[in-house]
Amino acid sequence: MVVASTNDPRVSHEVARGWAARWNSRFVSVWAQGHINGESGHGPWPQGWALLNELLEAAPQPNAEHPQSPDCANETVFAA
Repeated sequence: MVVASTNDPRVSHEVARGWAARWNSRFVSVWAQGHINGESGHGPWPQGWALLNELLEAAPQPNAEHPQSPDCANETVFAA
């Protein structure tokens, strides 16, 4: 999942959309939110928490034999 703002001073909306396409990831536009980080003054952000929970629910779960390993032996898993 790539979450992007239309007025982020560090990366354009189009570049972020291109990353999502290249990574075969869902693209989520949060419109004019500036740069999305804790230092931007967003305060509590329910939409951000909802997106994080959605991402976590979709992540591979550890299996019983290897609790530290995702249950996806033939897949590459990247940290979010």
